[in-house]
Amino acid sequence: MRLLKIYITSCLMVCATTFVTAQTITWEDFVEQITAEEFNEEETQSEQQQTLDELVEIHQQPFDINSVDSLDLLRLPFLSGKEISALLRYRNKNAPLLTLGELQLIGSLSGTTRQYLSLFLKCDPIKQKTKWFATNANEVATRIDVPLYQRAGYRSYTAKELAHSPNKAYLGNALYTSLRYRYNSPRLQYGITAEKDAGEPFFAKGNTTFDAYHFYLFGKTSGLLHTWALGDYRVHFGQGLVIGTGYMNNGLSVLMSKQNASEGIRKHSSTDEVNYLRGAATSLRIGHVKLTALVSFRKLDATLRGDSVVSSFPKNGYHRTPLEWSKKNNIRQLTLGSNLKWNTRLFQLGATAMYHSFDTPIVPSSQRYNRYRMRGKTFFNVSADYGLHYRNISWNGEVATSQKGGMAMLNTLRYTLGFSSSLFLLQRAYSFRYVSPSSYSYTTGGSVQNEQGLMIGTTLRLYKQLQFTGYVDVYRFPWATFRVASAPSEGFRGFVQIVQQFRKHGTLLLRYQVKCWQQDLKKHTQPARFYRHTVRTQFTQATDKWSFVSALNGVLGLAPNQKNQMGWAVSERISYKPRKQQRLAAMFAYFHTDDYDTRIYIYEPNVLYASAFPTCYYHGLRCVALGTVGMGRHFEVSARYTLTHYFDRETIGSGTQQIFAPSKNDLSFQLRYTF
Repeated sequence: MRLLKIYITSCLMVCATTFVTAQTITWEDFVEQITAEEFNEEETQSEQQQTLDELVEIHQQPFDINSVDSLDLLRLPFLSGKEISALLRYRNKNAPLLTLGELQLIGSLSGTTRQYLSLFLKCDPIKQKTKWFATNANEVATRIDVPLYQRAGYRSYTAKELAHSPNKAYLGNALYTSLRYRYNSPRLQYGITAEKDAGEPFFAKGNTTFDAYHFYLFGKTSGLLHTWALGDYRVHFGQGLVIGTGYMNNGLSVLMSKQNASEGIRKHSSTDEVNYLRGAATSLRIGHVKLTALVSFRKLDATLRGDSVVSSFPKNGYHRTPLEWSKKNNIRQLTLGSNLKWNTRLFQLGATAMYHSFDTPIVPSSQRYNRYRMRGKTFFNVSADYGLHYRNISWNGEVATSQKGGMAMLNTLRYTLGFSSSLFLLQRAYSFRYVSPSSYSYTTGGSVQNEQGLMIGTTLRLYKQLQFTGYVDVYRFPWATFRVASAPSEGFRGFVQIVQQFRKHGTLLLRYQVKCWQQDLKKHTQPARFYRHTVRTQFTQATDKWSFVSALNGVLGLAPNQKNQMGWAVSERISYKPRKQQRLAAMFAYFHTDDYDTRIYIYEPNVLYASAFPTCYYHGLRCVALGTVGMGRHFEVSARYTLTHYFDRETIGSGTQQIFAPSKNDLSFQLRYTF
């Protein structure tokens, strides 16, 4: 009987391994599936890239399924708490697991979830004891981008010209450079990141070397001292109404994210120069109760008015011209905060308090839409968050208040129908009087303020190989906005996606998005309605070594009393990976749009930790070639060439970014050393 049981288990493992191997997925496929190609205008690409940087770090050094804990698995947003519990129960009962194919034997994991997990898990049958220090956990990566053209900001100007227009020339050279060091072990992580954007001074103009530095020391244990961080870090409590960071803030990402992957303390390891804290944070856990305390003191970029008040906060982190340099590290911010969380299998309750103090008062400009914006030197917020998880129902929410009495509330409800089907509801109500300097939550207006909305979405497995995803989000702005001086205004967003998987490694994706918003127009007494329709058709054919992705994108912009604006693009992406440490990839795109408003985002191959969603607009083509090769066990070299050519213009860009040619060519090099 025992031999029969072993034989049956072995057969199941072989079948499971065959299934997982057949349903291959690449990192590029994963990124395209979890991100919509149309970003929120208010969501900077640095915030999107911050999330991808954290996920790609895990992808490069996957968790061992035989030793991973729930805290690490919570960093994967596509996993629910129920799925994490099921995975750990199966692991603990059948340890050690011999192959990732055994994921097929966990009934609560869908096929899509198993594919995603194959990118972030590895299987070491010999279970290692979790240690503070581990071997082969170090990584050094350096990158340099070389433009093969000259922008206006790098041209030579006379002293007289610069005296008249000092901001027409950049302070530094045209090279982008970055240096990253990482140490990652199950219990201890530390690292440093240094970056210089193109145009920023290097060893000059007040920069001893690079323009920006980030450093962190992060640890976790299973005892009283749950997690702790020194240096640069990020935190997220509740739904992010008081303080938050993390997962990509668009409808598709919120719909696909089954839990808050950023809850608690996280290291800050990306090159984002805005969204982080600098200081110390720690979490203590006793049974079901966890107490977190934090302190942060850092300098911020700010636009000063009269050297006495802050009018705005730049978000791009650029310090290339004398004007941009004058905004660097202008003010200081002190942040103190705490969170108390009670968490059981069915219920969770939490309370958050956060205090911010600036050494310079914030006084925004006098436009009507700025009347209730952040104003003053000190800000205090408190909130209560809650959750209920019972069988197939998951309900989470948070209610927050600010110093001047404004309220904010967000609730989500998810009902799971099966392995790959669910219904989702998101309700939000942010008062225009609510102000929080560090909030980060779902919004269409760019900040957790002045918005009411309801989002209804679903993911349905229509049959074994056909997945449907869709949502409708209706919102309203009670007070004036940048686009609408009179109040209120409203709009909606819709999204539909169908993914059909074929047996022989083929996948067909059909995606449609619509966005409607209101905006003031001359000679219109009421705000006018604008529409943007986006369609995408994509077919992916993949084998163990080859991957082909063919895509067709279309955009239609509708505005009252104006000519319809259109755009389209066709692209082909090819990837070849003959060995583990070798990869060749290429992308070709031909695009034709009427203007910037009908721009199209196309995913393209890039080196690690670099943005991969360029904007394509006007009439032109874009070509990308990428090669990666391993040199021995420890070194990896990547080289990338890009070409963008426009058929309908003689110059590219404007101001200091202007290129006096219809084409631009770029080279990127990256060297990684792991030890």
